[in-house]
Amino acid sequence: MVYSIFIIFKALINLTAFSLLAFIPQDIAPLLLAVLEAPEMEQKYLSDRSTEQKVYSDYLYAKQAYERMVDASKTTGAVADIELDRAKSAMESAKSAYDASKAGTAGAAQVQQYLRITAPFDVIIAGRNVSVGALADTGGDMPLFTIAQGNKLRLTLSLPEKARRISKKGNACYVHRELAAGKNI
Repeated sequence: MVYSIFIIFKALINLTAFSLLAFIPQDIAPLLLAVLEAPEMEQKYLSDRSTEQKVYSDYLYAKQAYERMVDASKTTGAVADIELDRAKSAMESAKSAYDASKAGTAGAAQVQQYLRITAPFDVIIAGRNVSVGALADTGGDMPLFTIAQGNKLRLTLSLPEKARRISKKGNACYVHRELAAGKNI
């Protein structure tokens, strides 16, 4: 089986990891074919992470203020019920904002994983149409890589009627390829 890998967004290609990580055994990690560099994605992740930390700090402050109000409200008449409700509302609002910010950061982190192109199975790289530093664009007709699955051969052929009668499921079949220097498979 031969597959082609196309790019789905603009990014710079960094294939230096290709030569270093190509020898990782398949059972330890998937084969890394390329790492795409997209600085704007990294900046979005860092921005989301910073916002998450600020919102978390705001949540901790609101939670602490609410807990202090609860403690103070144990003394009769020290805190009005409306103030206690306002502090609780502010804490819950800050918690919701923190949860939303955390989800945004997780989304940005997930998008960064798309920058790593890994092989879906044990592959042989049949063709590489990109170089280190090349700009990969969307909608191109040329795939980044052409990969082949080398451990399985799928063969479709037409059998004459005579051969169909004598062939049975499970019988050995030898295929002679002209292009493979006459080797039998």
